[in-house]
Amino acid sequence: MSSSALAAGVRHLRSVAAAQNRHEESDEQLLHAFAVRRDESAFTALVRRHGPMVLGVCRRVLGHVQDAEDVFQAAFLVLARRADGVRDKSALASFLHGTAFRLALSARRAAARRRKHEAQAPARPTDNPSSELLWREVQTLLDEEIARLPDTYRGVFVLCCLENLSGAEAARRLGLKVSTASSRLMEARKRLQQRLARRGVELTALLAASALATETASALPVGLCARTAHAAIAPTVAALAENGSMILSTGKAKLATVLLVAASVLTGAGLWLLAKPQAAVAPPAETPAASAKPKAAPPKTETAKTVEIKGRVFGPDGVPKAGAKLRLLTLGDKVETLGTSLEDGRFTVAVPKKAKNHFLIAESAGAGLDFLQLGSPQPDKPVEFRLVKDRAIHGKVVNTEGKPVAGVRVIVFSIGVYADNSMDSFLTAWKKRHFMSGMPGGVKTIWDGAAPLFTATTDAAGRFTFKGAGSERLVRLRLRGAGIADSEVWIVNRDGFDPKPYNQASLDNIPKGMERLSIRWLLHGPESSAVVESEKPIRGVLKEADTGEGRPGVLVRLTRREGGALMDIAPEARTDAQGRYEIRGARKMKRYMLEVPGDVKTGYMACQVWADDTAGYEPITANITMKKGVIVTGKLLDGTTRKPVNGFAMAAVLNNNPFVKDYPEFNSAAGFPMHNTDADGSFRLVTLPGPVLLMGGPNDWASGYKYESPIPDPKYPQYFTKDPNFVAYYNPGGSMSPIQGNFCKVLEIKVDAKVVEQNIVLERASALPIRIQDADGKPLRDAWVAGGSPKDWYPPIQCKDAECSAYQLQPGKPRLLVCFHKERKLAGTLTLKGDEKPPVAVKLAPAGAIKGRLLDDNGKPLVGVALSLHYRDRAGEEIHGIVHASKHVVTDAAGAFTLDELVPELKFELSFQQGKRRFELERKPAERTVQVKAGEVRDLGAIKLKPVPEKEGE
Repeated sequence: MSSSALAAGVRHLRSVAAAQNRHEESDEQLLHAFAVRRDESAFTALVRRHGPMVLGVCRRVLGHVQDAEDVFQAAFLVLARRADGVRDKSALASFLHGTAFRLALSARRAAARRRKHEAQAPARPTDNPSSELLWREVQTLLDEEIARLPDTYRGVFVLCCLENLSGAEAARRLGLKVSTASSRLMEARKRLQQRLARRGVELTALLAASALATETASALPVGLCARTAHAAIAPTVAALAENGSMILSTGKAKLATVLLVAASVLTGAGLWLLAKPQAAVAPPAETPAASAKPKAAPPKTETAKTVEIKGRVFGPDGVPKAGAKLRLLTLGDKVETLGTSLEDGRFTVAVPKKAKNHFLIAESAGAGLDFLQLGSPQPDKPVEFRLVKDRAIHGKVVNTEGKPVAGVRVIVFSIGVYADNSMDSFLTAWKKRHFMSGMPGGVKTIWDGAAPLFTATTDAAGRFTFKGAGSERLVRLRLRGAGIADSEVWIVNRDGFDPKPYNQASLDNIPKGMERLSIRWLLHGPESSAVVESEKPIRGVLKEADTGEGRPGVLVRLTRREGGALMDIAPEARTDAQGRYEIRGARKMKRYMLEVPGDVKTGYMACQVWADDTAGYEPITANITMKKGVIVTGKLLDGTTRKPVNGFAMAAVLNNNPFVKDYPEFNSAAGFPMHNTDADGSFRLVTLPGPVLLMGGPNDWASGYKYESPIPDPKYPQYFTKDPNFVAYYNPGGSMSPIQGNFCKVLEIKVDAKVVEQNIVLERASALPIRIQDADGKPLRDAWVAGGSPKDWYPPIQCKDAECSAYQLQPGKPRLLVCFHKERKLAGTLTLKGDEKPPVAVKLAPAGAIKGRLLDDNGKPLVGVALSLHYRDRAGEEIHGIVHASKHVVTDAAGAFTLDELVPELKFELSFQQGKRRFELERKPAERTVQVKAGEVRDLGAIKLKPVPEKEGE
């Protein structure tokens, strides 16, 4: 070890020891020492003192350990940057709580937007947000309402109820009399209880649930405190923060502290977490097929509304398949046969030009189907379908008493295809799955709409069978009807599949004390039984607010349960001619939220209502009222070409809008009401009169890179945060949300307005072209690139050409570009200073690798330990997520491991886990960072690990 590394380690140990001896100093004294002298031990003491509370906030909002740690660091880096400007240093806990909550909430919303835009199916994102937020939604209510408390009450509540200080200690910290602190605490609890009660939540219950995620000071994750304190005093980080640039996480940056642009908006992995990054352009064309006419001519349609798709169908044996049916699936609606393949497997079919919600299906008896989501059909790119071997799914439905249930309608709700048409990558990712994440994404999926293809009804013995979905596929079944609550079953359609070890691995990934917060999906084999419970009917009348008349044909959905938790499955119904509805398939709960979405055609605002449970399984009655708002319409346009942009528009109601009180409650139903534009860029949405914020931008990430980032409307500064690094607007009640898309404008809508017209114009961002080359200078296509955008919530894109662009570069604000070519296993980095002139090139060299052996403290091999790698740079971490998404590195019988396809020269750290057991290196923190050279296989030798006490890993 070098002398510099040794010295750094000694300095770190001294700072930790010094921090432990400063527990008697006040927050104000410690913050002053840090602000004046950049005293690391003082800042470390603050992190140790308030870190558990901050981490608890982050985990309650985000629910993902690594993401929460990123925001944890971001919150303290904001404190470091503003150390001189914190107004009331004695109320530091209140400041940190508010900062952490805002950053974490913005991270979650930015991640929701990311997943929504990455979704492949229009009806539902690839990652299921309702399950992800099942417990986090209700816990976030507490932090949301705490943030709304006046400073006078918030500080004492945070200290006493979140940091568990006594009344006397809290009073000492705040410089108050004990009696004053006590009265303020009582008033804070009273206000919170009143506000939470209106939202159907008990304060005491919520505090108990939040306590599950609250850490003691000694239980902060290993190294987190030290990394955070070190980052706060690092000159380079401090300089970046001062310049308003990105603050990079020194630890795990998968979500990439992007909530900052020195404290801006963080993104996430999927609310089902493993969302698939968006490619820059469409996949390359397949080998062109010769022109041929099918035996069965396509249906006669108007030429102007259809486009011809040509291609070829191959059987499971790889031989061209004759007589395969080509069918058009409209998600959740219908399936139509278009024609059949010829003797050589070729086909030509006509599909709608506007086929956004359509799939082209190829199927044949005795084989598993193949499919293609059409989107915007490209007739010049032939399609190649490859059918697969089939495996019949046999199931049985029983009630809670174990008796068979006949008459249950079973549908195939979704079909997922994974790499090489094998479930291996899925099962590998499943074992690594975080306890709050959802189903790992695959190559392609039919989401929420395969019902027209496969439907069955259970017989007298409760049995059903499906054929044609294909072997080695993930098949989601939806069960409904026959008086049962709607249920889902996830089938891994593989011969001899035993779900037990995989379900056990999923349970092992739940930290102690977090069981109630986990999402407990279970996998099933193709021969399994499903247990269902009785349904709870919900009925009522939907009326128009001004006339009192019933509204026919309107969708009513059950979305939430007591405490505000989102439903796994949201049963729904449509009103009849008199506005009456009846929802079947609901589970029995304590409370039920019914929601009605806004209607952009008629101008009705979204609304919602809560209903309490009734005895037993007696029906619930919940009447609902709707009211008309104002329609906003316009076009989404490119500011340079004035051509339409494929994207979205949304309107958010702003704080202090006087008309909110005149409308039925709509907050939840109207949350993130993004509306996709038509082919000509036009949009139509409904909102309230008064001040609202119009926002919009492209739907795909590659296009989002190309336009300027949004800025607050300068005419209305009162509706926006003043921090340039935290660009957000204020919602009714004072909470904040990040600006969505690349445009925003405040509209002052008059009370008598019916329709408001306003275009959304996107301005082009500056772009520096980057050539991607191999070591010999030859062009490289299909490389993945991270770091092209200044906003960290943009994921990597795959550049189909040998050139990409870096957008919105600024001199003095360096940016790291990381590239990886998966097929050739080449990687490279380029640090852009912001003043480069084209041409600029990045050269990729062979990726590196590491190997070694893991030993326990007695020198014996550690078998079956899973290794995870975390780059210090966000761009590297994003690329790592793509390259290693389906890799699960585990030590063998000798404790040996190999981890390849690593980005040369980028620093990273390793983490180790075996079931619920976690390990750490016996080395000093300064020695835990690793990096490799191009083409190097670095042997780390024997690595001794020590177990992490379980409380430290929670």
